[in-house]
Amino acid sequence: MSAFEQDSYVQVVAPNGDYRYGYVKTTDEEGWHLTICMHEEAESKLAYEDATDLWNERAPIGWQHGLTAHELHILTLLSKDPNTGKIAHEMKLQPTTIRGYLRTLRLKLRVDNRAQLVMVAQAIVKSLQDTADQEE
Repeated sequence: MSAFEQDSYVQVVAPNGDYRYGYVKTTDEEGWHLTICMHEEAESKLAYEDATDLWNERAPIGWQHGLTAHELHILTLLSKDPNTGKIAHEMKLQPTTIRGYLRTLRLKLRVDNRAQLVMVAQAIVKSLQDTADQEE
């Protein structure tokens, strides 16, 4: 019996150690041959991290917990335009201050680089919009 089921989240690791996130789109009848969808990587990363934490009997970090309103505002701006200078101008802060926030956000959201942070920011903004749409 395979541990993989349709819509399970996965981390795919290459021999050189690079990795990407995705979800199982389809499986064969025994669950051993998988089609992994990786076009929604940021959403998959957030769900994978939460699922892994639950599997390891830890509380999921849940991106919505531990982020300040200020950090969510920065993520919203980052999701639209990743330019530090533009974010700083919009928030009336120095670019070095924004870079500090971005470093903190990378740690809190468990991402390795700026590109991943932008993808996760876009996923978070989409999630917030979907939640707001459902509440209307």
